[in-house]
Amino acid sequence: MKLMIVDDEEYTREGIRDSFEWSELGIQEIMLARNGKEALTIAKWFFPDIILTDIKMPQKDGIEFTEEIVRLFPECRILFMSGYVEVEYFKSALKLDVIDYIEKPIDKDRLWKAMEKAVDFIQKNRKIEEIKIDNQEMKKVRLLQALISTEPDENWLLHACEEVGFPPKGNFVCFIIKQYKASKSREEVKTELVSILQKYDISYLIDYLKGAGYVCVVQCKNVKKFSLTQMVNEILQDKELIAGLGLWVGNLKAISQSYRCAERVLEFYFFDTKTQMLELKEEMIQPKKLDPGIYNQFLAIQKEKPEELRCYLEKLLEEIGNSKQYRRDDIKSMFSSLLQVSIQERKGILSHLDGIYQAEDMEKRIQYMDTFDELRLFVRNFLDAYEKEIEGKNGYSWIVQKIMEYVAQHIENPDLSVQEIADHVSLSPTYISILFKKEVRVNLKQYISNIRMEKAKKMLKSECYKIAEISEKCGYANANYFSRAFHKSEDMTPVEYREKVTL
Repeated sequence: MKLMIVDDEEYTREGIRDSFEWSELGIQEIMLARNGKEALTIAKWFFPDIILTDIKMPQKDGIEFTEEIVRLFPECRILFMSGYVEVEYFKSALKLDVIDYIEKPIDKDRLWKAMEKAVDFIQKNRKIEEIKIDNQEMKKVRLLQALISTEPDENWLLHACEEVGFPPKGNFVCFIIKQYKASKSREEVKTELVSILQKYDISYLIDYLKGAGYVCVVQCKNVKKFSLTQMVNEILQDKELIAGLGLWVGNLKAISQSYRCAERVLEFYFFDTKTQMLELKEEMIQPKKLDPGIYNQFLAIQKEKPEELRCYLEKLLEEIGNSKQYRRDDIKSMFSSLLQVSIQERKGILSHLDGIYQAEDMEKRIQYMDTFDELRLFVRNFLDAYEKEIEGKNGYSWIVQKIMEYVAQHIENPDLSVQEIADHVSLSPTYISILFKKEVRVNLKQYISNIRMEKAKKMLKSECYKIAEISEKCGYANANYFSRAFHKSEDMTPVEYREKVTL
């Protein structure tokens, strides 16, 4: 089971998490959130079974949050906690089918009993749902669950198929429907899927596997007369769903091959978020393996040249994003390991991200990321925090400091450009422009102009330099252009400025 703890006080949510042996209740995964808004975002990919939430919180309070959760995940059990005992809260809790209300300060025994009650409710409800399913259909579901994970013994398969009424030979295909947004509950989506599948004269079974999605096994006597694509396209009219299509196989024993193919195909949504229906392509067959030397290279850079960490990770992200041939889980695992190492080396590095990311949640947050773009943004946010941790006295990140240093060293070059600077720091012009504007609060081109102007004004204070000489040393194409630029900036000519400051 999965538990989410929502409270705007860090010591409260972490204290609750660390005060109990949750595994004794069958709770294996726990996520923390600071408010209802953040919790709702997490819930849409975490799929919690139980939520323990405060009521009074900023941005989105517990009542508003719970209203959304009840709509999206009706099977989820909610427990309220609050230091404010008000009748209206109890009324709201009753309306939302909240199973308990716990006053602050939290009594540990009281909370544990409430959690036991929630777990018991979920377990009993799941047993009731199982009973509702026809026994024969349940046997078919369990058989298919066994078959998609392994290739069984031939004799066992024949016996099992005979028992549940499945033909062992025929045309079979497996496809996976995955929900990447959660405006609908799982049951709502399943009902719609079943409704569509029933329109077609085929045998099918559908089940939800945690972490995988809605797994459909289709059996068709005549593949030529049946369009799998047509059926899936009808399903994908719901824009919240994507599909990974496996290969047709000639017997039920090989359905695991079709399932693995569908899983592999579905991985490519990680890179291609514009395509709803993903089918097997040549580049999917043999995925590349990540270089094991990446980890050691990362460690060396972190210890010896931490200012180059961004360049290294940006190049790594670019290579992976362009290739699209590495396994999604391998990519997530690698970046999770790299960032975790950085956290261990520099305690408190995540404080610059406004508390959104906690070190203990790093692996889980990366694990549940649906797209490569999400991962890239996460890494860049991490790098921003990392650079602030090792920033110089001027308060700017290392990369911005490098840009400033390069501008100062090459200010005499009239052709100095953003592209040239980007090449120097091994990043894209767009990215350094955005980063520079964010930290310095002036765009890079304007910054270069300002530096030139300030240098010119300093030189004008001395009568040793001629106007043409100043123009050249400050990176202006010629003296006339310098004079025009100076007049536009200072509302006077260079000569007039010199006369004013040398009086």
